[in-house]
Amino acid sequence: MTTNNPSKDNKADYLRRYLEPVGSKKKRKVVNDITVKYISGDLPETLDAFYKTDADGFEFPSDPSFVEPLPTVVRQATLLKDKKSKQGDKSRKEAELEARYDVWNKGIKTLEETYNKLKEQEYESSKPLARYASDKDLTEHLKSQIHSEDPMAQYFVRKSAKKKRQKKSHKKKKHKRKSI
Repeated sequence: MTTNNPSKDNKADYLRRYLEPVGSKKKRKVVNDITVKYISGDLPETLDAFYKTDADGFEFPSDPSFVEPLPTVVRQATLLKDKKSKQGDKSRKEAELEARYDVWNKGIKTLEETYNKLKEQEYESSKPLARYASDKDLTEHLKSQIHSEDPMAQYFVRKSAKKKRQKKSHKKKKHKRKSI
């Protein structure tokens, strides 16, 4: 099918040709087993209007010497990513070292004791508030607490140390009897 671009004088003939009744075979075309109908007569007017005014109003300069040269922008994304990752690793290592030194400055044994105290307090707080006098766990816990202002504190410390020594010596006294 050959179409000639209509001139302004010939526009009426062009519209008459494409605005024939629906039953006309000229308005339909079969492409890949699909029937295609031509668009109505609005197309030529719309295209003329489009070509007269550009949508975004941008016009290319006719003389390239009027164009200002802009500096070339080079992206260095990989270098920036590498620097950021190295800085992140470095800061992470420094934070780990600071945490270690904080633990060492406070004393590892002291931190373990405070951790154990917190665990014990958490365990005691998980029990019900109202407890009976026959509660063995509570009485044992209260007896094991030694306060510094208690006048009997030194006596209880010596007594508990003596019990520990007796338990250790009792374990050592067991002999292996091979001759029996």
